[in-house]
Amino acid sequence: MLALFGAALLLTLPACFGPPRLNDSFWIDWVWLDQFARELASGNLYPRWLPLSHHGLGSPVFYYYPPLAFYLGSLFVLAGLTTYAAVIATFSTAYLLSGAAMYLWLRSQSKMPLTGSLIYMAAPYHAFNFYVRGALAEALATAIIPLVLLGLRKLGRGERGGFALSAGSYAALIITHLPLALLARSE
Repeated sequence: MLALFGAALLLTLPACFGPPRLNDSFWIDWVWLDQFARELASGNLYPRWLPLSHHGLGSPVFYYYPPLAFYLGSLFVLAGLTTYAAVIATFSTAYLLSGAAMYLWLRSQSKMPLTGSLIYMAAPYHAFNFYVRGALAEALATAIIPLVLLGLRKLGRGERGGFALSAGSYAALIITHLPLALLARSE
């Protein structure tokens, strides 16, 4: 776990130094997380309307956009981090969770599950999501996919907990990122 934690920090460390990232979806995540966390802090347990967007006219973002990544990010904001630092921390957590989930998926079928987990964490698509796209929800969703696979494997083998793991992790995927949930579905 220490190796996965260190890798997650190393993968996000460059963003901690230098100018704030405003590329693609990164600035949108920043704005959304700021308002989502404010709404949570004021007692709204499922903020669907972001009242400060569009010069105070508001935006119905979370009526259609899954909120799980923003709940995770809000934990960091509510713990005292700035919104920008919370976005970085959420990406780092997504890296860590993706490594841990991949380790769980690989440990019974690979001689080197830690190596596979570290490779998964450093995969170009993960880096692209963070450094180019700033796709917060998609970064978290890629951490959930190995758990869906693990649940399906357990279910297929008749192992205990397979149904609960596959159903719970797929539900988490749905409330994180709908396009990846569609791609990860099984026939």
